[in-house]
Amino acid sequence: MTTLPCVTPRTHLFRRRLALAYLFQDPTYLSKDYPDLVRLQRFARLLKSSPTFEINNDTDYDELRATICILDIAIDDGPTSGEPNTNDLEVDALVENFRNMFSRIRDTNAQNLSRTESKDVIERLMFRLRFGVRKREKMNLVVDTAFGTEWAGRGGKTQTKLKLEPKEKMEGEEMKNEEVKGEQ
Repeated sequence: MTTLPCVTPRTHLFRRRLALAYLFQDPTYLSKDYPDLVRLQRFARLLKSSPTFEINNDTDYDELRATICILDIAIDDGPTSGEPNTNDLEVDALVENFRNMFSRIRDTNAQNLSRTESKDVIERLMFRLRFGVRKREKMNLVVDTAFGTEWAGRGGKTQTKLKLEPKEKMEGEEMKNEEVKGEQ
């Protein structure tokens, strides 16, 4: 499936539909309306219910790697409908499922190349989901220094006050934002 051309939007969408039809064993994905095509919850359920994604002593890591490559094609740029907040939560849940799968694969000293390749494919998909499919930036938990770093909590215990802040942007992004504001 990775050898199918995806140069035009039409062939790209066909490749995605074909991947969905294969993963869910449902040929209706080839003709579904675009807004109903992809919900990330379906992928999370598939990961939990399909024996292909179970990591145990009998796991075929070559099949796992190939199936995750097909899953990557099916996910593409994320859900085709829904609220951004809900979609981001679904992305986070899916990343967590892949993180658990990644940690269950025992790959010591690269003794088994298929395990190493499977972990590599899972890791690439996790990064793509986190930084490519997620629509809004993730918030960080930071120490609130406006009122001091500590405060008295219940029972007089000293506690650190935390607040949510957006992740820091890189210098290039800040310059782009300033240019856009200047043009308006």
